Amino acid sequence: MPDRPFWADLHNHNSVGYAAGSLARSYEIARGSLLDVYCFTPHGPWHDMPSDDPKMVDFHRDGYRRVQDGWPDVQAAADQHYQPGQFVTFQGFEWHSSRFGDYHVIFAERGELFAGSSLDELQRFVRQHGSIMIPHHVGYRGGWRGANWPQLAPDVSPLVDVFSEHGCSMEAEFCMPMVLHSMGGTQKSQTVVEQLKRGLVAGLLASTDNHFGHPASYGEGLTGILADQLTRESVFDALRRRHTFAVTGDRIALDLRCGDAMMGDVLPSDAPRELRYRVDACGQIDSIRIIKNGRIALNAPPPGPRDDIAREDTFVVRLSFGWDAMTSEEVTDWKITVDLADGQIVDVLPCFAGGAGSVEKVNKVESVAPQRIVLSAYTSRLNSKPISEIVLRIAGDAATRISVDVDACYKGESCGCRLAATIGGLVERDEWAAVSKLFSAPKIRLGQLHGGSETRIDGAWTDPDPHDGDWYLLRVQQANGQAAWSSPIWFRA
Repeated sequence: MPDRPFWADLHNHNSVGYAAGSLARSYEIARGSLLDVYCFTPHGPWHDMPSDDPKMVDFHRDGYRRVQDGWPDVQAAADQHYQPGQFVTFQGFEWHSSRFGDYHVIFAERGELFAGSSLDELQRFVRQHGSIMIPHHVGYRGGWRGANWPQLAPDVSPLVDVFSEHGCSMEAEFCMPMVLHSMGGTQKSQTVVEQLKRGLVAGLLASTDNHFGHPASYGEGLTGILADQLTRESVFDALRRRHTFAVTGDRIALDLRCGDAMMGDVLPSDAPRELRYRVDACGQIDSIRIIKNGRIALNAPPPGPRDDIAREDTFVVRLSFGWDAMTSEEVTDWKITVDLADGQIVDVLPCFAGGAGSVEKVNKVESVAPQRIVLSAYTSRLNSKPISEIVLRIAGDAATRISVDVDACYKGESCGCRLAATIGGLVERDEWAAVSKLFSAPKIRLGQLHGGSETRIDGAWTDPDPHDGDWYLLRVQQANGQAAWSSPIWFRA
């Protein structure tokens, strides 16, 4: 097992269909966002479209014709970009139904489009192809493209999608609700927690469902996968085994185990119930909970701020850039170089926001070295968020110095700025700069520093009252609202 999860976006869209942005750009952003696993899922057929909305029907049919025409290119791109050990790609598509809900189908190898008119037909197709089908935005009301839970088939649907740009389907009440689309909000009985309480055995994942050709768009959902190797075979096996967890945006690494079993596994009901958990967060941890059968069984105290944080040897720091005038429609281009002195960059976790600001420009980490990273990006008030961010894990001490050089293009003019700080200085205050002297000009911030003891925690808990049929999952939330849920571990006779 690798020492970190593989990060995946398994559901997103571009102009091969009725979204925006090119297929080539989607792959460039996926690589530039440091994803390990990527599946482009164009909009597939919708057999029971509402007949009272002819404009929408024509819109979808036109989009599906583009998918049919472009499917050979979709297949070729997935094969061309697959690099075992570096970048895993899958082929897939999204199947729609007002009655049965939406599924994204992921193929283990090559696949084909399918236009069945019932869930039974789709399930047979998926079985025949050795693929999986993942229900999406399941929290909507049944009949309004929410999940048809009674007909879920665990053998072909080992996972459910609990978060995307639609919002949260995991819980009935959450700080990122389902408000962006026309299907209404969350129906409590449809949420994944309620279905787990009724006996659902399915792992959890999250994917952006981004419609601007921008996989890994920040705050729209990602999946952590615990696979042995970064190959199609190993990753697909991990998906089938439910060895996954879901995050809303920040790449919060989770691990939940019981003996030799991990999240997603089913154990005998008489197995020992000592659960071990590990969290590697991207900021201050606000809550760590073990959920048993839908209720809080353990509310572990999060690591609190330390007065001597500057004496630690590992840190998390966040570089944020964007903002601009509140009503601006400008797109700012950024070229950012981060240099480190007397320390080492251990990990780089991108938080790039995509959206309507541009469907042509690219956000990407261009290079990563122990003392330097270089990234190019664009920000806009028209994107899903007006800022993008990079989270850096750093090994160092109070004297470690971080320097940030910015070349930017704002309102068609070249500009830029520079800022620098030591780890010790960032304990006391964030560092800010602006790309021009205009009051409303885009800004950049280096800060939100936390020591490793504030962002990492290992713990264990033994259930004092075990019963047959129990299930447990780990739920973590940061102070900035970003959250993560592990797939459950079940105990059954």
